[in-house]
Amino acid sequence: MEASTPTLPQGEALYGKLPPDAGEWLFKDKDQVLGPVPPEMLITKLYDGFLTADTPVAKEVGQWKPLKEIWFLGAHVPRAQQKMAFESAVQERARMASTQLKTRALLAFITFALLFTGALAAARWVMITRPWEDKTDWLTRRPPAVQLPDRTPKVVAVVEKEEPKRAGEGTTPPPADDKKPAPSDDKKPVKGTKATTKAPGKEPAKGAKEEPVKPKEDVKKPEEVKPAPVKTVVPQELTKEQMTSVFKGGAGGYMQCIREEAARNPNMPGTITVEFVIKNTGGTTDFKVQEREIRTGPLATCLGAKIGALRFPQFSGENKVFMFPFRITRK
Repeated sequence: MEASTPTLPQGEALYGKLPPDAGEWLFKDKDQVLGPVPPEMLITKLYDGFLTADTPVAKEVGQWKPLKEIWFLGAHVPRAQQKMAFESAVQERARMASTQLKTRALLAFITFALLFTGALAAARWVMITRPWEDKTDWLTRRPPAVQLPDRTPKVVAVVEKEEPKRAGEGTTPPPADDKKPAPSDDKKPVKGTKATTKAPGKEPAKGAKEEPVKPKEDVKKPEEVKPAPVKTVVPQELTKEQMTSVFKGGAGGYMQCIREEAARNPNMPGTITVEFVIKNTGGTTDFKVQEREIRTGPLATCLGAKIGALRFPQFSGENKVFMFPFRITRK
């Protein structure tokens, strides 16, 4: 029965039928012998690029020949080479397109980076040099004056015609005496009544109206101005000098505690370091002695009581941690 190659490219119409005695073949991959496989498998591997025209093939070991010398296999070599060349060209084109895309992206990034760096450098130069400060003419520049119409009011002198004087009108009466005697204390006007004053030795003329005397207005006393309450300003922080000054104010009490401890404990350490927290209200808290051997006992209790009685200035910031070392000198 004749074997056909329905899976081959172009089929039997291009390459014809395989010989009936084709059988199975061996092939070499480098120094390794593979097979036996049918000839259809060899042709498929040839088109896939796994085999070449010079790949040794044989029906039996020792009868090796290049694949191109087997007539029904060598007929597929040109077609397989064309296929491999086409696929290689497609891959190369794809690789070049990918390279161009990466190159364009890199150039775009470099351009953007240069523009951004240049803009930052220009902005920094402007902020450093401040070129507008050298040009101050705009401060003294004045706009041109606008000529407004003259709207000054005109003054016109009007001269009145004098009328002829009649007889006796040319003389002016003597000025009246404006000084009037003050009313006596025993005759004070009552509210609601009209008081009159008469000149001594003269009586008022008939028909003359008596001038009323205005009562004195009540003078209001100025209201007392109360001083505004003074607000106490609380500082933000407590300075080191303030903390040290208040702490040293109780030095006598600390020394008494230390003397009593020295009398009780001959192995008292040469340095006693106290630590406590100053609250923003002025009080103290979290007192402790850092030396472990005297952290508890009469000395710590005595020093804690003395420091707990201290009162520091108030402040509005965070609590302060205060440390102070006492150095003991034995004589």
